[in-house]
Amino acid sequence: MAGASWFTNFMQRHQNLSIRRPQATSLTRSTSFNEKNVESFFNKLATVYEKYSFEAKDIWNVDETGLTTVQKPGHLVASKGERRVGSVTSAERGVLVTMALAGNALGNIIPPHFVFP
Repeated sequence: MAGASWFTNFMQRHQNLSIRRPQATSLTRSTSFNEKNVESFFNKLATVYEKYSFEAKDIWNVDETGLTTVQKPGHLVASKGERRVGSVTSAERGVLVTMALAGNALGNIIPPHFVFP
């Protein structure tokens, strides 16, 4: 079995490699993303474009993200020997708020909007 020193030397010899943390991907998602399904999607998309004659102003992209209402306190600088260093934060569990952004193919945007539960 290769040891830590072998791996270190291997990485030094191969500068084009790096250690990365992979994103978790479900088996269904990874097996469904294939040439047949992608081709089918773009054929259907072309059919819809031809049927409705969309222009650039009609094509919008929307993205969303979740934000929590309670933040974790970050690191701070304090005097040496100080025993009680605090940061005020809410004691509640917090609520997940959805933030959405939208823009169209012409570059027009809708200001960010928040969706509260």
